[in-house]
Amino acid sequence: MQHDFSIVFETDNELWQRVLDIFAKNEKYEKKIVKNRNLHHKFPRSFSKALGEEVDNDKDNLISLSLADHFLVHYYYYLLAKKGYRQAMSLAFRLMARKGMKYITPETAEAIAKDYEEARDIANQHIAEAHRGKTLTAEHKKKISEHNPWKGKHLPEEIRQKLSEANKGHFVSDETRQKIGAAEKGKPLSEETKAKLSEALKGKNVGKTASAEARQKMSEARKGRHWKMIDGKRVWF
Repeated sequence: MQHDFSIVFETDNELWQRVLDIFAKNEKYEKKIVKNRNLHHKFPRSFSKALGEEVDNDKDNLISLSLADHFLVHYYYYLLAKKGYRQAMSLAFRLMARKGMKYITPETAEAIAKDYEEARDIANQHIAEAHRGKTLTAEHKKKISEHNPWKGKHLPEEIRQKLSEANKGHFVSDETRQKIGAAEKGKPLSEETKAKLSEALKGKNVGKTASAEARQKMSEARKGRHWKMIDGKRVWF
């Protein structure tokens, strides 16, 4: 099946040539699933479905890629995807990062860090909208935690310093803040999260005095409310 990649990707961008170069150097490998290599659909399956086409599983649309190359192709796909298709590529890139991040060099990780954060935010926003009103099970939360691509990964101090410098002066837009606020509004904290916050804040304010402005805000927030002790804890109503 022939595909017009220019419908979904910016094929006139120089990054597209990088994708083609990766495909060219991997064409010699047999198109099957083997250890340390992934079988990749050149024309993404999600795009075929979006265009109302059958998923193309023909050998011409498949290629065996090294783990690092597979990760990079999805990174380039995310950057090259046109409007209306980028969200799907952000999800794929985020998913690839869970395993693929460990196959790239620290220098490459540094170079793509900001793009990854952007892709992750787009993907997370889409997931939040799709699952609004739904509650994740404890098992699902555990899986998300275990598959965090950055978990246990420590970048060298030099690279962390560069990332810090690059992000100085970078602020989240008001529009993004509003979207995040709307997505989180009304969501109660779990007992586990409350316990973690309580533990993290223990002793933080010992010896500190709240400013007059802070005291005024706390006073305003508590007006009309009352509390009583329940099981040895102060509970506000």
